[in-house]
Amino acid sequence: MIGKEVSANLLKNMKITKIFSISFFFLLLSFNSSGKEIYQSTFIYSNKPDIEVFYSLPEEVNDETMILFIIHGASRDAKGYLKDFFPHIQGKNLIAVAPQFSEDYYPHYAFLNLSQIDGKKLPTDSPKLDNVLGDIFEVLSSQHKIRNDKYRIYGHSGGAQFVQRYLLFSNDSRIDKAVLANAGFYTFMNQNLFPFGLRGVDLDDEEIKRVLRTKVALYVGENDTKRNFKKLKGARAQGKNRLVRGETFFLSLVSYAEEFEMPFRWQYQIIKNVGHDNAGMASGAAYFILEDL
Repeated sequence: MIGKEVSANLLKNMKITKIFSISFFFLLLSFNSSGKEIYQSTFIYSNKPDIEVFYSLPEEVNDETMILFIIHGASRDAKGYLKDFFPHIQGKNLIAVAPQFSEDYYPHYAFLNLSQIDGKKLPTDSPKLDNVLGDIFEVLSSQHKIRNDKYRIYGHSGGAQFVQRYLLFSNDSRIDKAVLANAGFYTFMNQNLFPFGLRGVDLDDEEIKRVLRTKVALYVGENDTKRNFKKLKGARAQGKNRLVRGETFFLSLVSYAEEFEMPFRWQYQIIKNVGHDNAGMASGAAYFILEDL
């Protein structure tokens, strides 16, 4: 709860920031969890529904502070996902940011609201998410006077699906590293119908090269072997469960990069003794995503 004096200062200093004809607005609230503060902000576009954002700050923000986006799964528990990272970000020069995509306004967030899960097109006026992290990054960087022009992304389950497609369609060269953890299924570099492949979307070779040369870690839990998406033919074709699909997708990328002589900087790892669990996968991914901070 914010005191009257703080609230007055916030209201005095609140303003609409316009970047590329988009408006943003942050209403700051805070929660204390495990000794670390969580701030909640409302992120408002002028032409899209609001997005709630939860984030934590380091002890001191400076020019070199890194921003890490943490993307939730189907639970849409952005704050819980952020808390799962607390043991790993203590003492790090890092702003950890967890946007929460409303099921009412962004029901197909894992596909960037570009299509439904079965590939059916959404109405043309559906709010797209193909640039949302870059937009939030610009506002936070400006707000905290950060000069670091790179950011990182971690996503688990549905969040991993979001991350893979965000890499493909955001065309954002500021993405420094990314982690895909326990994705349900993937968009392959083939002519299967989107979201299972690239048929029906406009993506050229240069954009695919950018994705393959980005530092990306694809992680799957050793025990994430429950059969899922049983009625979804496109997902079943990639393998019987998340563990199998992860390996199949990674090997397909290796073959694709070799065939078209593209640079390839992805890595693949099975996280031992972990199932479909964000906290366990965050622990496994922490070294890669945080090693130099």
